[in-house]
Amino acid sequence: MSIEIINYEANAGFGIIFPSKTFIIEEENQITVISPCDLSQEKIEQLKASKKQIIFIAPNNFHNLYLKKMQQTFPKAEFFGPKRSAKQSGVELKKTTEYTSSILEMYPLNGNPGIGETCFYHKELKTLIVTDLFFNMKHKMNFATKMAMKCAGTYHKTATSRAVKITTKDKAAFNTSLTAMGKLDLESIIPSHGGTLTRTEFKEFINHSI
Repeated sequence: MSIEIINYEANAGFGIIFPSKTFIIEEENQITVISPCDLSQEKIEQLKASKKQIIFIAPNNFHNLYLKKMQQTFPKAEFFGPKRSAKQSGVELKKTTEYTSSILEMYPLNGNPGIGETCFYHKELKTLIVTDLFFNMKHKMNFATKMAMKCAGTYHKTATSRAVKITTKDKAAFNTSLTAMGKLDLESIIPSHGGTLTRTEFKEFINHSI
């Protein structure tokens, strides 16, 4: 059992480029695609050939850019995500809490409805998938991306952006969510933006954040 990761570059405008990831998790009867990108024709054909139920998830209020295209490509697929992603994408989304899986557990990031993020824990691989909870981008960046990361307080370090911190309405609930994820039996933590963290590195991040 593995997590297939598709790496791609997300253009946020003004020359700002984010390295991003799409996660594909296959089970006996379904295939879940978290944070779908503009899938290649080869990957589309592979998914269609599987004959399994295809599920697309917008993990928060912002990773929804390709939901409409995926709906047009996979008309029989199921779609899950928060209300803002439904409004932005024009795709009717089921509540993320209604999603079921034999190997993925959901951990909502409470206290910040603006981001509306849900993290996913792969029980068999002991891996946590996060989207915008934190950035871990330490690669060489162009000027625009570098400035954006410095403004966000995330340049070349593992950190939650200032935008998320400022918009967190209930810090206690937010920290409780982090604590719950920190108690998981983890071997790796994979963010959408940046490199993978070890359990120790994630613990340090949580302690610093709380």
